[in-house]
Amino acid sequence: MPSCPYCRSLVRAVVALLLVQPVYILLSSVLGLDRILPAVAVMLISVLLALLVTHLVSTLTRRVASARTSL
Repeated sequence: MPSCPYCRSLVRAVVALLLVQPVYILLSSVLGLDRILPAVAVMLISVLLALLVTHLVSTLTRRVASARTSL
């Protein structure tokens, strides 16, 4: 993992995007969203979901770390 905080955030966002993208594509094809929404909208929604996952993981990581230090 890179030592630069911005690089770490970028790596987390890319990993989250790689994890979220296949799930979103599968759900959108099952629900028929790929015919309704253009590909650009699907990609933007995927990026937003990836950022949300990144934020949730970093928040959870911070809470676990603070809980460990308080023990």
